[in-house]
Amino acid sequence: MRRHRECPNDPKTPVDTWGVSRGPGGAWLVHYSVGGQQLTDWWYYVNGRFVFDLARSNPSAVALYRAPPARYFQLTGCGS
Repeated sequence: MRRHRECPNDPKTPVDTWGVSRGPGGAWLVHYSVGGQQLTDWWYYVNGRFVFDLARSNPSAVALYRAPPARYFQLTGCGS
């Protein structure tokens, strides 16, 4: 959460969510675009709450989120 607070998305970048659908294995797929790039997030309903699946939603970001905050900011160019 700290990373998103300190490096929020550009408020001028258009974000559009256009749908949610059922996916395989009980997943809920959230379809959206950020700045025209189409994306899909994978969510699962587990023990009464929704759980985000980063590895399925954005596999290339897994290593970023495992990095210490200073390294994350360096790798993403945030805060520079």
